[in-house]
Amino acid sequence: MNRFVATVGQSLLRSRLMFSRLPERAQGHRAILYGILVLGAGLMIYFQMQALSLDFLRQASARQTPAEELPPFVLEMIQSMEKLKMDSRFFQLSAMLSPALAVIMLYGTYHLFMACYSLFAGRSPVSPQRMFRLVAYSYTPWLLIAIPVFGMIWFMVVQYRALNLGLKLSRRAAIFLVGLNLLFLNFLFYAWNMIYAALA
Repeated sequence: MNRFVATVGQSLLRSRLMFSRLPERAQGHRAILYGILVLGAGLMIYFQMQALSLDFLRQASARQTPAEELPPFVLEMIQSMEKLKMDSRFFQLSAMLSPALAVIMLYGTYHLFMACYSLFAGRSPVSPQRMFRLVAYSYTPWLLIAIPVFGMIWFMVVQYRALNLGLKLSRRAAIFLVGLNLLFLNFLFYAWNMIYAALA
């Protein structure tokens, strides 16, 4: 537990130093377990917060009077979420499936970075063990992903440092891969939403 907390603290607060000095080690099960724990916990908190926020907005919308109307963008947001069938049950189910989503995100990002690394590095491939550790540690800010904007920005900064300092990629290559990974994550959540909408 102490090592887990120490790794979380280093990844969040000292990521520049951590990734620039990350030693080569065997992957084992610790990096996999670490990634699933931080990602799964962050996703679970995020989905639960979304469910609570949606319930609150719906209650506020039901209670509104002509003198106390909700802002138009709030009503539009509720309507768009209902159109996509993003209801409380969707967020609760998503929270339950957070560990599975975490595994897909980890291995998806790992394979994406491994495929792109040789295109940008111009040198021998990085070891799978090192790449997976960098990916797992770079997802630590997802513990705070429920904090609007701030959590996502922190994640992008940490993942950029993992690529730039941990893999010695150029700034442009690191920024490009962070953006490409965000597209992958958006596609993943969109696909999950479409699957739920089709089955609901």
